[in-house]
Amino acid sequence: MIINDISGLKLIEDLWQGNSLQFVLALSSEADSRRFLLEMPVRAESLSSEEAQHLRRLYHFRPDTELTAAIIPRQILETDAGPALLYELPAGRLLATMTGRPLATSQALDVAMRIAQALAVIHDAGFVHAGISPARIWYDEAAARVTLSGLCSAAGHGRVHAAPSGHIEPESWPYIAPERVGRTLRTEDSRCDLYSLGAIIYQLFSGVPPFQPRSILECFHAHLALPLPDEICETTIFPPQVARVVRKLLCKNPDERYQSAAGLVADLRRIYDDWQNNGAITDFEPGQLDSRTQLHFSDDLFDRAHEFRLAHDWACRRQGSRTAPVLVLTGAPGSGKTDFFRRAILPDILESGHLAGCKFDQALLEQPGSGFVQVADAICRTFASEIPEVIELWQKNLEAAAGNDLGLITARVQALARIMGHHEIDETLDPAEARKRTCRVWKIFLRVCSYVEKPLYIFFDDIQWVDDLSSELLIELLLDKNSANTGPYLILAYRDEEFALEHPLRKAVEELKADGGSVIDLKMTPLSLHGVEQLLATTFGGQLDDSGALAEFLYRRTAGNPLFLRHFLQKMHAEGHLSCSGARWAWDAAALERLGCSDNVVALLCARLAAMAPASRRVMEVAVCLGYEFAAAAECHGDLAGGSQGAGT
Repeated sequence: MIINDISGLKLIEDLWQGNSLQFVLALSSEADSRRFLLEMPVRAESLSSEEAQHLRRLYHFRPDTELTAAIIPRQILETDAGPALLYELPAGRLLATMTGRPLATSQALDVAMRIAQALAVIHDAGFVHAGISPARIWYDEAAARVTLSGLCSAAGHGRVHAAPSGHIEPESWPYIAPERVGRTLRTEDSRCDLYSLGAIIYQLFSGVPPFQPRSILECFHAHLALPLPDEICETTIFPPQVARVVRKLLCKNPDERYQSAAGLVADLRRIYDDWQNNGAITDFEPGQLDSRTQLHFSDDLFDRAHEFRLAHDWACRRQGSRTAPVLVLTGAPGSGKTDFFRRAILPDILESGHLAGCKFDQALLEQPGSGFVQVADAICRTFASEIPEVIELWQKNLEAAAGNDLGLITARVQALARIMGHHEIDETLDPAEARKRTCRVWKIFLRVCSYVEKPLYIFFDDIQWVDDLSSELLIELLLDKNSANTGPYLILAYRDEEFALEHPLRKAVEELKADGGSVIDLKMTPLSLHGVEQLLATTFGGQLDDSGALAEFLYRRTAGNPLFLRHFLQKMHAEGHLSCSGARWAWDAAALERLGCSDNVVALLCARLAAMAPASRRVMEVAVCLGYEFAAAAECHGDLAGGSQGAGT
């Protein structure tokens, strides 16, 4: 791509160009003629493109602390060709310029070890890259070091966190961890970077990454489902011990990978020294010196065997019921309602049908039907990925069933309007008739989107904050006898203590039960002491001193609330009362007894908000007015935070 000089800079040469980003060497027009690196999007047709917005996020959410293993943008320049990030020119070569062929074993091992060392520095500082690829790695062979670009912070220094962006650079498609796809329901943490490094090491030895997706969908499928290519067994390509390390790094389950970059560095150092000194590598079991130095919580569910059985019962009742079976999840804040749905129910849904969902919000109570707008957006995203024949049939069926009333939905749901086109609304309707037709057309829309071969499941979360129109629609869906075999199937979640018994929607659920309707109640109770012990055992891998006493302390302090428990452990870790030394975790019992801490999770979170920097609190104050989820333009971040860079969101 040909670009013109930028004010104050003379562009010397293109260093590298990928599918979405490029690096350009620039020379200062000042007398000192300093050299800089510019990172720019390849496509400049839209200054608001995903690539352009991603670069803006990398700048506005850049780390506010210097890291020896990272290169951090010094300035963002808005040009006719899109935003450009300005860096001090890093030493060495971009790894993407070296990976078109297999590297010599000695060099491949050195590059791998230096990347692992850089990751250890970044992870120890509390950051996760979550987008590592050869296009983000600068290798300085002379200085025996690696630096990484593309690092950003979402929550401030001192906690492990990933980039605040759903955008996945095409350059990183062959390297992203399964957790980044979203379908594994696992949290992204530092082990994402170790998976990416495994794919890069594979490429250093073979010349190509293990997976070479041509689209984001192929990318998701490869990292979620495909096994490693047979080339991993070729001893002429991979020394056997290197192959063992790569296999461990590329495990789909993060609990089976290396748990720390430091453990990987130890193994790569041993392999490198063997090769340099002996020209051969002795066999050993990978990960012997590895340990959990970061606080990674297990994704397992504890004390939920009874709830699992009831969820399975709900799945079986979907056939032969007079009305579509309804699943109701209740419990206190932080009891794990949404988490249980994602881990125990969602996998079955994704095998047999498709999911749409919404989360009601106190901030949206004055927006009628706000929850159903979220549902329609999710449905449109699903159908947009279908083949043209399926989309065309869906459009035809929806037009035939809804007629002119479809405009009552397309006026609220832009994604649907883009698919179905513009529809006029009859402005002469009185409010009562308009509301009646709105309810009718929403029922039609959802029924068309659900069919026997692929039923629609809708998860309505936090219905204690449901608006009036959504409540009316939900009641009609609950009592609809035509949905028994085809759906849509409803899952409702609410905080039982905050949802009034006399609320019309809650009364409708009770009436449905009394009328013989199929309703299954799942109440998320607090963890037992045994459940807390299990959580600690899986989180610390048996490397925690006096874990039984800590379990008893946590059980007393948190009353077994899963969210409170995790946040309390994070507080312990952040304040130095829970720490890792070598391969063992230890905790300070005396300090914990004196530790002032809230008695419930809401108060604990309020205390964490109060401890934020003023700029960060300002961002949160604005965000809470917009609802639980919103798309924030990165360039507004500084304005929200009062001009401060580095505030969390």
